Amino acid sequence: MSLSQPTPGRRQFLTTVGSLAVAGLSIPVLAACGGGGADIASGSFPSVNAETMSAIAAAVQKGEPAVGEAKFFPDAHIVLTQPTEGSFVALSSTCTHEGVTINRFSDGQLVCPAHGSRFDPATGEATRGPAQAALPKRTVSKTGNTVTLS
Repeated sequence: MSLSQPTPGRRQFLTTVGSLAVAGLSIPVLAACGGGGADIASGSFPSVNAETMSAIAAAVQKGEPAVGEAKFFPDAHIVLTQPTEGSFVALSSTCTHEGVTINRFSDGQLVCPAHGSRFDPATGEATRGPAQAALPKRTVSKTGNTVTLS
């Protein structure tokens, strides 16, 4: 007795291949959003070149940003805040959840546009997830006309 399996037709073959391709593409896309709260291992403050340092110093000399506000330096991935009068903080603007650039300040918080993580502008601490790690931070000091990050 001879058992033969039917040969799949062209339509069935293309449907199967198409389904596999979609499944293969969908898994990485879904995995990107399902980080399970695992924070990226950034932990480092962006390097600051002379141009960025000059821009930060000019802002601080002018008292910018205003108390309780934020000033973004998008090319440098840095956000400058003034939590209290005369006290400035520089934070990395790279979200610790998935590395998206934070570009929004709303209701007194730094907000990641990707998944809505929120950060305290004075400390960089994550106040709402999915991010759980704080933004890397540098204290900004002003002595006369000299501004430094430490």
